[in-house]
Amino acid sequence: MGSDTITYVCVTQNRVENLRRNFPQILPYVDRAVIIDGGSADETEVYCKSQPKVEWHYRKWDDSFANQYNEYLKHIDEGWVLLCDDDELPSKEMLEALRGIVADSGDGETYSCVEFRSWSINSDDETPKDHPDDYWRKILFLYSPGMKYQVDLHQCLMGYKTGRHARSNLVYYHIKSIQDVARNACRNYFIAGIWLPNSTDGLRGPEWMDFRAIVKRCYPEVGTFSDLNSLFIKGGIHQDLKDWIISHKDYGSNLYHEVHHYFEYYFEMLHPEEVTPEVNAAAARASSEKTYFDIDLVSDTWSPAGDSRDLGIALTSVNFRKGGEWYMKSVLDPSVELVSFNGIEGGNSGTNFSWSGKESKIRLYGLTEAPDEILLQFAWPPRPGQNVAVKAGGREASVSRTAVIF
Repeated sequence: MGSDTITYVCVTQNRVENLRRNFPQILPYVDRAVIIDGGSADETEVYCKSQPKVEWHYRKWDDSFANQYNEYLKHIDEGWVLLCDDDELPSKEMLEALRGIVADSGDGETYSCVEFRSWSINSDDETPKDHPDDYWRKILFLYSPGMKYQVDLHQCLMGYKTGRHARSNLVYYHIKSIQDVARNACRNYFIAGIWLPNSTDGLRGPEWMDFRAIVKRCYPEVGTFSDLNSLFIKGGIHQDLKDWIISHKDYGSNLYHEVHHYFEYYFEMLHPEEVTPEVNAAAARASSEKTYFDIDLVSDTWSPAGDSRDLGIALTSVNFRKGGEWYMKSVLDPSVELVSFNGIEGGNSGTNFSWSGKESKIRLYGLTEAPDEILLQFAWPPRPGQNVAVKAGGREASVSRTAVIF
């Protein structure tokens, strides 16, 4: 072994079929593999121990990816780490390039971390997407003493040798079924609430507090999402938990999709036999009670240097007056839906905003008519030559600075 060795690392639990798919393709290109098993009830342990190069280690899953990842660091003291989840499979081209990438790093002086491009594949789709995502993830890095993970969800590794990283357009495949996506969304929400990019924690709103309180009251033995998921798979969960899932079927905005997934996962995927007329009626009542008012945004797009995206404007908050009272709504508020926006971005300072598309809509739930006064705030004014118009309640205004009011 030495500084140019490559160790494949995977954190897993009850996904032996994924490992059987991945090992034959990955192991020929690495020197060793370290697998951290969270306590599988399938044949994960037996299969791992039957494979050359593979070291199997157990650490009970406690709803913290940081703790599981820190466990594998106990078994590595040199070389490069190729860290992939069990639903991630490097392409053959990426695997064939690994040795050259390591050699070109100058022992980590040129770069000590490499990010590769994701290619999402829906395993249920008969016509897979024919192009990769606009998303790169750091999955190859040089080990350095003192490295550690700090965030319970996703990967937040601190302590690179130099902090420098390189980007490659070589791809890895992120392979998930529709049910995998729904289950993982439920898991993420159970652990941390609403998860935002570049955040170190989730948004734990009142609805999350209610959810966790119901689980604790009805199932005091549940400590992790794996425990709850076992109950979901079995079916016939407590009526109080069912009622929460039903009432939150269409909860909040598009940002809160992880909440919506509970109804999809439990009722539609796992137990359609439990979707009674009463369940449908209760879900319909909850949906019909959502009144709203729309604000339209029309914007020219612009592309920053070196960025392939067409961006519009960055909205931070929607504030409005009804009568003598002002209401301040962050774009993260569940009563604010950003319709046809390209997605949510989280700023490193903690300021969260949305990239808008050419024609976007702000939907304010709980309103049926235009407020008396509206104040929109943006992270920055329009770029030179970029035209932005706001339309609401028969009124229209141009955005010429970081806030527009009418």
